[in-house]
Amino acid sequence: MKQYRTIPLLLFCLCLLLFPACASKEEKEIRQEVEKELDGLKETEAKTIQDYLDTEGLFSEFTQEDASSALDIGEIFTLFYQNFSYEIKKVTAEETYAEAKVKITTLDMQDVAKDYMTQSLKKRITLDATPSSVDFSLNDSYLLLEDLLRTNEYKTSDTTAVIQLEKDPEQWKILHTRELDDALTGNFRQYMMDSSLLSPSEIVEIHFQTIKDFDSEQLKIYLSLDQLLDTDTEYNRAIAHAVAEQISRVFDYEVLSEEIQGKEATVQISITSVNPQSTLADYSDSLSAWLKTSESLAVGEDGRREKERELLLAAIENSTDTTTRKIKIHLENDGVNWKIQMDSEIAQAVFGDIQTAMEDVSEDVE
Repeated sequence: MKQYRTIPLLLFCLCLLLFPACASKEEKEIRQEVEKELDGLKETEAKTIQDYLDTEGLFSEFTQEDASSALDIGEIFTLFYQNFSYEIKKVTAEETYAEAKVKITTLDMQDVAKDYMTQSLKKRITLDATPSSVDFSLNDSYLLLEDLLRTNEYKTSDTTAVIQLEKDPEQWKILHTRELDDALTGNFRQYMMDSSLLSPSEIVEIHFQTIKDFDSEQLKIYLSLDQLLDTDTEYNRAIAHAVAEQISRVFDYEVLSEEIQGKEATVQISITSVNPQSTLADYSDSLSAWLKTSESLAVGEDGRREKERELLLAAIENSTDTTTRKIKIHLENDGVNWKIQMDSEIAQAVFGDIQTAMEDVSEDVE
């Protein structure tokens, strides 16, 4: 009796062993194919990264023809995977189609994208303050991204990806899709395409912090201060330099509030800058006192004009008075980013309305 009962038990155990073995063999091949692909990224092989990732689509504003052939783009993108890891959670397979559910760990690409957008915007603003301004290029994008990934420490983030495979004819092959590329780059492309990645107040903060960080020469170019007076070149340069130094010494700002309505936004900001009225009052007092001296009568018209210029320049160089005003900055989202709508109120707040003040004394010094 015991012998007869043992035979069904052995058959049952044999079935348990044989059928999972068949499934395990198929699953093993699928896992091996996934591992082969992902190990190439984990080991940061530049060729593997270029073969399997759509690096060209990450900076949509440029075409790949804009890139310099001297750049090793694959090498740059290996930095995406300095903390890369993965774990195959589940495999399901049919005859010629399979899916592998994989937990992928990458750098927190939202933080990387925000840093990139912040630094690229600062770079573009700074280029407007250079003597020979050039456009921000695709090369600049790659080099900026490389610098961020080399110098900054980023946390990691987990993403669950479903990797699709097909069997053709006998070997499993991964289907490379946009969704897979996005997962393997921590959705960096999607973050880069998010027109609200940076808020309106963050955009304003970047603009004005960049201006605050400018030296006097950059301020002079950015604010077109050489156009303050229609005078001879040497004196005009001296005035422009003095005004730039004056603004550089005192300029400050504070973002106060933000209001978003659809594609439009308003950011209220407090700006501290020079007080040209105080500067002109000092100039007027100095000029009035000098005009009462015998020297003013002796030097003649040309001498008086030269003295007026000297006194105005001294008033600007010595001025420490400031003025603070609150203004509302309007922004529009064009589907790429929030854009500041520049107007005269912003310019006057940064200048301290020095343009109008210079017009009041232009007859004295021209």
